[in-house]
Amino acid sequence: MMSMSMSMPTSYVAIFTIAILGSFSHCIGMCGGFVLSYTSVKIDSSWSKKYQALMHLLYGIGRTTSYVVLGVIFGFIGQNIGVNLFSKGILFILLGVLMFILGISFIDKIGINKYLKLDILEIPIIKSIHFKTFKSKKAYSFFIFGVLNGFIPCGLVYFFLSTSIISSSAQSGAIGMLIFGLSTIPALFIVGFMANIIKNKFVKIFNYVASFLIISYGTITILKGFMMVLK
Repeated sequence: MMSMSMSMPTSYVAIFTIAILGSFSHCIGMCGGFVLSYTSVKIDSSWSKKYQALMHLLYGIGRTTSYVVLGVIFGFIGQNIGVNLFSKGILFILLGVLMFILGISFIDKIGINKYLKLDILEIPIIKSIHFKTFKSKKAYSFFIFGVLNGFIPCGLVYFFLSTSIISSSAQSGAIGMLIFGLSTIPALFIVGFMANIIKNKFVKIFNYVASFLIISYGTITILKGFMMVLK
């Protein structure tokens, strides 16, 4: 059962809202480059538009698969950590602070983002597989490429993994990350066609709104944690 400061349906709506806003701002900025680069290398212009769309969809499904796996893992961790209300409260406070910092990172003016980056693609075996799937035009390579990119850490992923831990349930963690992954597909699906328009017109607005929502979510989580600690 999801032990959060909001009810399960409300939490999922919040996840969907933040994911949509984040996908049209943070994801386009960070992951848009991956989409544009693999589009230029992996997508053959002779393919039909429907087939090209299917390849993009396979990439998105691959990323979402990774997110669901991470959601199960972090939800399970949350389920088995904090055996009493006090320790659970401390966990909520720490994760709330992390969410608050991640919210600030969306409108970063003080260099927080440089501390949130981990280059998982520098691990030799992952780097090798990533390179091979990047060059391949076979359908399955789009899915694998998406799976690998799904494990690349970023602020938005950190935030949703925090919600998975707080959910205290592997199932709820998986559902939350599934919603997150599916919500990011539309923005990255059209990034090749509308990247410049979106980046110039709307990214700043989406960043500020997503930042506000994440900071609010973090604040609520901190307050929830203090309520647990003080009981």
